[in-house]
Amino acid sequence: MLSVANTNDPNNNSIVLLYTNGNDKILLMGDAEKEIEQKLNIRDVDLLKVGHHGSHSSSSKPFIDKINPEYAVILVGEDNKYGHPHKETMDILKEKGIEVHRSDECGDIVFTSTGNGLEVDCKKGSYNTGANSKYNKTENTVKIESNTSSIKNENINSYNNNSNESENIENNKSDVVYWTKSGKKYHSDPNCSGMKSPISGTIKESQRTPCSKCY
Repeated sequence: MLSVANTNDPNNNSIVLLYTNGNDKILLMGDAEKEIEQKLNIRDVDLLKVGHHGSHSSSSKPFIDKINPEYAVILVGEDNKYGHPHKETMDILKEKGIEVHRSDECGDIVFTSTGNGLEVDCKKGSYNTGANSKYNKTENTVKIESNTSSIKNENINSYNNNSNESENIENNKSDVVYWTKSGKKYHSDPNCSGMKSPISGTIKESQRTPCSKCY
């Protein structure tokens, strides 16, 4: 048991477990995020159960570089509204050449530890992000584009009036955020302000200003 943190963030209170059988090592991260990853003293595992469904809040590059897994398992709902797994996470796994297995593409995933190597019954998964799923391609992406064009003229003056905010948006334009069609703010938390059916995308795509509760 590597972490039983007691923080204000329920995700970081996840129990983090290391399973060892002979030469096999499996790291189970629960929903733990980067704050916990930085505190773990572990290297070279065979399999990582990716933290927080592949959210950008977990699986930092320094952490992945340190543990250097051969396999990554992502437990994530098909066509989920949060856009999991996020692009930042999938780009890191792809860059490292880590073999991915995903419950949204394979269903149940069974790994068997032999003590000298792992065996898996699931086909290799893709490096696609949640936003690249079939559902988001046909539905949400269209909504993002139409929303962008419809609100651009309405909000351009408010962006120009606040140069610091515009600068911040530009510097972080690749961050994944959430908003609604009628809302004027983007959010880091899809549950903020009781949003219903939030749309996910980058700050640049949202063409909105940040929520004061989230940022």
